[in-house]
Amino acid sequence: MAKAHGPILLSGKLQNLIFRVRDNKNIVHLAPDKIHVKNATQRYHDNRMEFGGAAKMAGQIYAGLQASGPDDPLGPIFRAYPQNLLTSRIRRAPNRNKVHIVGEQLPYVERFQFCDVAPALKGLDLSGPEAPSAKVHMTPMGPQHNPTAIKITGLTAAANAIPVHGNARLEFRLHIRQTEIKDIFYNAILKQWQRQDVKTRNSSSIQTKWSDPSDWIPIEFFPKEGITLPIPPVDDTRNHLTAILIEWREIRPVGRRILQHHKHGIVRIAALHAPCEAWTQVSHSTSHCHLPNATHHAVPAPKTLSDSRMRYQDPKQFLQAALAKLFPKKESPPLRKQ
Repeated sequence: MAKAHGPILLSGKLQNLIFRVRDNKNIVHLAPDKIHVKNATQRYHDNRMEFGGAAKMAGQIYAGLQASGPDDPLGPIFRAYPQNLLTSRIRRAPNRNKVHIVGEQLPYVERFQFCDVAPALKGLDLSGPEAPSAKVHMTPMGPQHNPTAIKITGLTAAANAIPVHGNARLEFRLHIRQTEIKDIFYNAILKQWQRQDVKTRNSSSIQTKWSDPSDWIPIEFFPKEGITLPIPPVDDTRNHLTAILIEWREIRPVGRRILQHHKHGIVRIAALHAPCEAWTQVSHSTSHCHLPNATHHAVPAPKTLSDSRMRYQDPKQFLQAALAKLFPKKESPPLRKQ
């Protein structure tokens, strides 16, 4: 392994060299050679094939959630090796009674479809072990195949589990990130996994979209009944998932110190979106979403507040103005393609 120091930092693969960025330094190492296994059974190769497919789908999902790349400032709030958890969930997702069976006992899948993967990923928590994520509840609202809002409750209870020094103030802010999920299948001729495009689309790229963060909100301003965030619209002909990211910070009045609590950050896959036909093969798909409830506390369109002290005097208006940054009136940035 070698370290390169220069004005331009590279990330990616160039022939047999792999470039990574760690602590603003370039790390370069050789790509591993192909593994040649002798006297391996067919089950061994099929097992590797299936694991490779699940890992590829998990990689494209995590790349969309960590939208800014390896230097994402929100990266530390994810659990260690989140791709491994996604891979294991995806691999167990398909109904193995309906897939190709190799041998007498062990079935192996040659296709990972949205209808199988979506129930396994719904509500999946990617937070670290010290995050109070179990106290936070995120409920999708709207049509079961395409939720339009997410109800968030329990943030006050989660804040009480975060150690805060003395009279310091604890604040939080929200992020919304969305990424596309594409069905993949194993091409036995080419011996590789390939993405299956939706309908007649000829692009194999993955679409990702993320909102601007909300303003920092004192936890005292969070209403007891919770809040309902509208989900930014996505292309209704594609399969997407929406993740909510919550980060915390502590403000100490003495010295005006600000401490980031990344290890207590919360990351959760809150909703999944797809055309109706993409859910048809899931017999229990109605359990993945909830119908709208008129008693939920929706966040209306906020008014602009110029005086910061006035914003603190009215918690409800402050909350509305802070959440407004998630949905700016200006045109949203174009979808990022990987």
